[in-house]
Amino acid sequence: MDKKDILAYNKEHPSGDEREAFIESRLARKANIGFLLTLLLIFGFKVIKGYAYEDLVAIFWGYLGVVYYYNYQYFPSKKTFYSAIITIILFILFLTMYFIKTW
Repeated sequence: MDKKDILAYNKEHPSGDEREAFIESRLARKANIGFLLTLLLIFGFKVIKGYAYEDLVAIFWGYLGVVYYYNYQYFPSKKTFYSAIITIILFILFLTMYFIKTW
């Protein structure tokens, strides 16, 4: 291949920057940690004050349900399927409990 063929191929098939993908994955991981720490802080406050806390637990399980659902779509296996199903069921359960308590 000569230089023109290589440049033409690279224009047709952009590979993406590995550095950007690495940074995005690190950012997502740190954002998840911040999200969970915020949930834990508010959860602790609600438990200490005696408020209904099922909404925060439902948000947590709903978030994990979405993560496991898309994980199953990209990496289908029994483990990811059952993880998605269980977390979605827990989300529905805690959301229902929250609605019952606060209705």
